[in-house]
Amino acid sequence: MGIFLITHHGSQKAELTQAIETKFPDDHFKVSTMTWLVSFEGTAESLSRDLGIVSDDGSNIGRTMVTGVSSYYGVEPVDVWEWIRVNWPGGPHGR
Repeated sequence: MGIFLITHHGSQKAELTQAIETKFPDDHFKVSTMTWLVSFEGTAESLSRDLGIVSDDGSNIGRTMVTGVSSYYGVEPVDVWEWIRVNWPGGPHGR
């Protein structure tokens, strides 16, 4: 599994929130009102499609970035770092 950072910049926050909470009830962490971490096996594109951010029929949630996390550093509450540590590919601390 990989960790992806999802950042929404549009007006369809409710639709994206519902999609994340429904499809990944135990595999997401809400960092802020418009930002989530999701643990997902696949690519950023396939996650975008699974969540309805992009679709072939044009019914897109839109204005959302999905970025694979390959390293991390910064200042956040302890619960953010703990979620990342537990969900990091290969287990805690990459082991």
